[in-house]
Amino acid sequence: MGPPPGSLIPALPNNYFFDYDAPQDQDFFEVGDCLPHTLYISENVEGSVYLLNPFILTSGDEWEAWHLDTTYMLGATRFQSFWHLMENAFRRDAL
Repeated sequence: MGPPPGSLIPALPNNYFFDYDAPQDQDFFEVGDCLPHTLYISENVEGSVYLLNPFILTSGDEWEAWHLDTTYMLGATRFQSFWHLMENAFRRDAL
């Protein structure tokens, strides 16, 4: 899994952190150089899309998952895995 061998790995922003339980502020996370390498796993619906980032492998060798919402700004909410992303999406839709 992950990017093809020999792929250049984009540098992570200085403020990149791996505490997914901490509150995330999209103002301080720019998708930057990683965006072109992400895997789109949903349609772009009104500026909102789900992505997987192959450059960040979390526990269990899962790709980090993003919810990118361009209606607000070009920022993403990051999740530890696809499972966590979907869990959040269904919880948000149930409200």
